[in-house]
Amino acid sequence: MNNAQYDTVFDDKTNAYLYDASCSLPSASGVNGTSQNDRSSCGNAASTAINPSNTGNFRVNSRYTLTDKLVFTFDGAYSFTRANGGGSAVFAESNANATNAAGTAAATSVYTYQLQRLGAGTAAGVDINGDGDTLDYVRAYFPSNTRTQRFTAIAGLRYDIDADNAVRFAYTWDRARHRQTGEASLLDANGNPYDAFSALDGEGSSAILDAAGNVVNKRNRLSYAILHQVSGEYRGSYFGDALKLTLGLRAPFFRRNLTNYCYTIPGNSSDGYCTSQTAERVAANATTATYGAPYKNRIKSYNAVLPNVGMTYAFTPNASIFASYAKGFSAPRTDNLYAFDDVKISPVAEVKPEKTDSFDLGLRYSSRLIQAQLAGWYIHYDNRIISTLTTLEGGGTLTTDRNVGTVKSKGVDASLGITPIRNISLYGFASYIDAKLQDDAVDPTTGAITAATAGKFVVETPKWQYGGRVQASFDPVSIGAQVKHVGQRYVTDVNDLIAAGYTTVDLDARFDLAFAGLDKTFFQLNVSNLFNERYFGNLSTGTSSASTTRYTFGAPRTVIGSVHFEF
Repeated sequence: MNNAQYDTVFDDKTNAYLYDASCSLPSASGVNGTSQNDRSSCGNAASTAINPSNTGNFRVNSRYTLTDKLVFTFDGAYSFTRANGGGSAVFAESNANATNAAGTAAATSVYTYQLQRLGAGTAAGVDINGDGDTLDYVRAYFPSNTRTQRFTAIAGLRYDIDADNAVRFAYTWDRARHRQTGEASLLDANGNPYDAFSALDGEGSSAILDAAGNVVNKRNRLSYAILHQVSGEYRGSYFGDALKLTLGLRAPFFRRNLTNYCYTIPGNSSDGYCTSQTAERVAANATTATYGAPYKNRIKSYNAVLPNVGMTYAFTPNASIFASYAKGFSAPRTDNLYAFDDVKISPVAEVKPEKTDSFDLGLRYSSRLIQAQLAGWYIHYDNRIISTLTTLEGGGTLTTDRNVGTVKSKGVDASLGITPIRNISLYGFASYIDAKLQDDAVDPTTGAITAATAGKFVVETPKWQYGGRVQASFDPVSIGAQVKHVGQRYVTDVNDLIAAGYTTVDLDARFDLAFAGLDKTFFQLNVSNLFNERYFGNLSTGTSSASTTRYTFGAPRTVIGSVHFEF
């Protein structure tokens, strides 16, 4: 890709995702007997591009010395999250408006069939905006709500064999309950939601109902992600602490309990028909077999045995060499397991667990003046998992994971810290990554090659990252500044779209208030992205430029002031 193409891609994508600051909806002041149309209104509005989140956390940590050699620890945690990523969709009030000449669902509103029963006839509909007719196309707030409750418990036992040798054993339990829905609700005349979580807490006056009086819902599922893991580790020191050795083994057991209360849309992995008319629609549709039926307690299980070994050898008082090997395992997220493969309906490839073999080798040097490190590493991935954006029936989108086969990654990391005097420190780092796909993309049913991806660079991965930090501390004030550059990243597996590299600068300052008699109290000021660099922070990728890809802007200049107390 030449520079002109590169700049065009970046500029086009940038302009495509600028949100309108305000908007107005024709349907909000609907007139009986005439058709109001929201299809071109408020589709890219900031008012619905929101990310509300309510969170809560509780933790407990404990340590018990059972004998002079035996120590027991227990850590527990509970967290709660309620969040969505915003979004809107257009609903046609009548079946007639929602179907094309062939009588199938038109792209104007994939969710129109959820509003009324098929048996009511093509003219039947639901008056969403309350103007007394069913002629309108009404934009609605349509986020994907998620409520997560997570419990974690970790029990550990450490036994010191002697001053140079110790063993540890641990058991980990983690249980996350994910309740995922997608309620539709009205927007006001300026395109603002009446509630950030739509109709999650009940119907309310703004909820959009189907013909049977149920809140329209684009998904309705309950998932449990459960982990049981046992692990053990040996640590030993030899030759007067010159050689340190670590041997470890862990065995995770993952369980996914899946319940989908909706019929599933063909061609996608998790969206659904979630209103009272679903059974009638499926029964009346000639392609009934292509719809996944609701199900409860579908179970997926994964397990692995994962060894690791590490060593450090100090060949001088200030210099050492280190090396390690670890086998890794990543189980698919629950979102990606609501797939058609399980019920043999449609050729949607189920996400497979990702497995890794990781190696690293490096040198460290540490003295009062200098701290330096140089390391090389290599990772072999099987079934590498990458996120992508899928286009749903009717124009919606859904972010899912996908496997891209075998990936080989290698690189070099270097860092250097210098403290010329006690009050000033300097730090710099650089990393180079070479990450290549080893397989071509293939059709999951035929095995035919669909894209020549072998040898292409892995998406979302910059070849170069580098930066540095300087900090000065002179009581009662300390000031720091840091800079980081992230190189360009490919957005597609065939490398025909690129997101530009970017550089950000951050500042921070702390003012100790001890001089005013406030011990352990200070004022903190942080400025991130000082020069307001415009860049893409997150990328949702695809196979080629023909795929749907999405770019999320990184945070703009942000200033945060805080006061820290300890008592």
